[in-house]
Amino acid sequence: MYKSIKSSYFFFPFFYKLLVFSFPFAFCFPVIASAAQVTLEWDENDETDLSGYRVFCRQEGHNYDYYNPVWEGAETNCTIFGLDDNTSYYFVARAYNTSGEESSNSNQVFYLPEDPSETCTDTDSDGYYAESGCGTAVDCDDYDPNTNPGATEICDDNKDNDCDGAVDCSDPDCDCDTTSDVTILTPAGYVVEPDLQPGDEYYLDRDYYLTSIPSDLATGGEQWIKTENDDKGNTYASFLKFSIPQTSTVYVAYDSRATCLPDWLNDNYELTSLTIKTDRGIYGTFQFSVYEQVFPAGIVTLGGNKVPDCSVMANYIVIVKPFD
Repeated sequence: MYKSIKSSYFFFPFFYKLLVFSFPFAFCFPVIASAAQVTLEWDENDETDLSGYRVFCRQEGHNYDYYNPVWEGAETNCTIFGLDDNTSYYFVARAYNTSGEESSNSNQVFYLPEDPSETCTDTDSDGYYAESGCGTAVDCDDYDPNTNPGATEICDDNKDNDCDGAVDCSDPDCDCDTTSDVTILTPAGYVVEPDLQPGDEYYLDRDYYLTSIPSDLATGGEQWIKTENDDKGNTYASFLKFSIPQTSTVYVAYDSRATCLPDWLNDNYELTSLTIKTDRGIYGTFQFSVYEQVFPAGIVTLGGNKVPDCSVMANYIVIVKPFD
């Protein structure tokens, strides 16, 4: 990363201790810097008995050691190696003649570590920086050129496209239906019914009934997605897709007898202590374990019910509850 010393050119007089002559000494600092070196340059002196130059260095809070220059030679530039990238360094120069007489110090120049807050990163080249203080609003996703403070909010992709802290329908830029209705996108035929109670059917293709619902899922604000039990063998990575108009907790009631869980459920949802009990007629009673996850307003996608080579006897059902 490029770093620079404060000010590019410094002009200052040097005077030999001999009184027979004096001369101006120009010491300038265009800098070529890496993590551990600084290159210094200065104008050549024209005295006939000039022998060379010595450069001295000190760190913050230390004095110059004039017995030990960090560089000495006849050239008008030098590179100082072995610097700590996180340390401030100060430099002065002295000219000396063939008799060993040495001038007084030049004025001091310095090398300061770059302030990390001044680093400006635009990884995705969209014109917006990931850090503050760089002349643009902060890019909240510097790896996606379509996400930045100048982008237009997409109202159904579960992303804060314009970096204003609001996602999808919660963003004032989105003209969304602000009702509490959950909308099924796929598969066709699934329906949403509010506030199911014990005695209500929970599948579209079976005469199975709810017998016990936890009080947490019977507050009056829940919407139930009624699925079809014939879909219990579906293994698609993306199967049930629906939209929610506000931040909500999505509960997935899953077959408590299943020998394993699909990845989308196991990796993204948390098992609760809640259970839902049902009556399946001649097949007896049955119990669902309940998993939960909070989603912002937007699209929610669930995978298929079954894991290949694992046993599951019933399709899941879904309950959506506005997040408190």
